[in-house]
Amino acid sequence: MDLNQMRVFLQVAQQESFDKVAQKNYVSQRAVSQLVKRLENEVNVKLFFRKSNSISLTPAGVFFAQRVEEYLNSIGSTINVMKRIDREGDLNLKVGYFSIFDGVLMRDLILSYTRAKVNPTIHFSTIEESVEHLLADLSLSKVDCGFINNYGEYHFINRSLFNFVDVYENEMVLAISRLNPLSEKTLITENDLIGNQLLYYSTEVSDYMRETFLETIGNENIQHSIKRVSSIEQLMIECSLGSGLAYVTKGLYERSLSCDPNLVFRKILSTKERQNYIMQLVYRKDNPSLALKKFGLNLQSTLVDCKFNPNFWTNLSA
Repeated sequence: MDLNQMRVFLQVAQQESFDKVAQKNYVSQRAVSQLVKRLENEVNVKLFFRKSNSISLTPAGVFFAQRVEEYLNSIGSTINVMKRIDREGDLNLKVGYFSIFDGVLMRDLILSYTRAKVNPTIHFSTIEESVEHLLADLSLSKVDCGFINNYGEYHFINRSLFNFVDVYENEMVLAISRLNPLSEKTLITENDLIGNQLLYYSTEVSDYMRETFLETIGNENIQHSIKRVSSIEQLMIECSLGSGLAYVTKGLYERSLSCDPNLVFRKILSTKERQNYIMQLVYRKDNPSLALKKFGLNLQSTLVDCKFNPNFWTNLSA
């Protein structure tokens, strides 16, 4: 199986026609049909239903087409990054982030740098991963820097290895379904959490997010039911349906998620911890990257007048 086979298969899947794909690629219909047939023989699965005047994907073909499209997109992105790296004089910066909330800040700061046409040009690549994974990759120099939410305590981090730049500060709030009686309250107490499932988001298993939440609760004798959800969309859907409560970042969730009228957002009163969070840029102190230095200097100058100003981020992404 090669890239050309996968590209032609995907074209046939999308066009549902051997003839149209043949015309597009300036080959015979028979050549396209045979290429797809060889692919089916290689994977030993029937990918198309063939009738006298039409073809359509089998259920296995639908699944395979989705995976092929994802793979080809990934390959295309990888090749583009390789081409950028190969350009003489250009700088590259790999940036990690934990969630879509961190991501919107990262996006706006990258756009700010790009729009300002600061020299030298930096080509950015990004990756989303758990806080633990991101910090491990920073330690191993697999990424140059990352955006993470400083809320609670980092129990597993070697702080002497990193620099932390405060980028944005606001409150953590609870997302609550209107089906939940707690939605009628203006402030949520720790006792209100008893009997409610607490949801947190992470693409991977993350002790950090679980422990961070527990750090903010004053009564350590209460056992809370805490569940990880692997996508932000699923997290908000489960909240809407009343399956649990979720902490979200005020000031950022509004810009990251579509407005859901089934949800309300309430502040939690904790006897143990303030409910503010700080988004931080994190990087190794000994990272020699010129791109990181240029990006960091631009970030520092940007934050001189705009630090912790929510309107700044709105203006940046406009």
